[in-house]
Amino acid sequence: LTIVGLLAWHHVAHDRWRWNAGVLVAMAGECVFWAAMLMGIARLQDRLWPLLLADGESFIARIIAYCGAGLYEEVLFRLLLLPAVYWLVLQLGASTAVATWQAIIVSSLLFSLAHYVGPLGDAFNPYSFTFRFLAGLFFAALFSVRGFGIAAGSHAAYDMLVGLG
Repeated sequence: LTIVGLLAWHHVAHDRWRWNAGVLVAMAGECVFWAAMLMGIARLQDRLWPLLLADGESFIARIIAYCGAGLYEEVLFRLLLLPAVYWLVLQLGASTAVATWQAIIVSSLLFSLAHYVGPLGDAFNPYSFTFRFLAGLFFAALFSVRGFGIAAGSHAAYDMLVGLG
């Protein structure tokens, strides 16, 4: 479904079809770099905020259940929600800069909150909420500056690094 949506978007935008292996390799390297940076932020937060869960399991060990979440979360929160909030805030009369920041903040808050919803949602924890909000800001900034591919790739690479680490 994601691939069909991206292909449809590409067709509607009338972009040229291009394939450049060097660009894809560079994008993959950049994704791993940004994922490693976020991993460093997670470790720094873990040292600065020594809050453990009731059962003694650390936040990092519990945050990632599977490595595929990166792609789906980026589609929902950055590719769909962020532009929708941006458009709505513009319609309410805000400037482009205000709409950009409000869209980034709202989508990041909702990204963090979504991890606590439903039967498989986590119990609310201020530590994990804060980290997920910061991660949402991080991925929204990547999406805004570098695009969907880098944001989704970095998120997926981060999830895999945490899951395998």
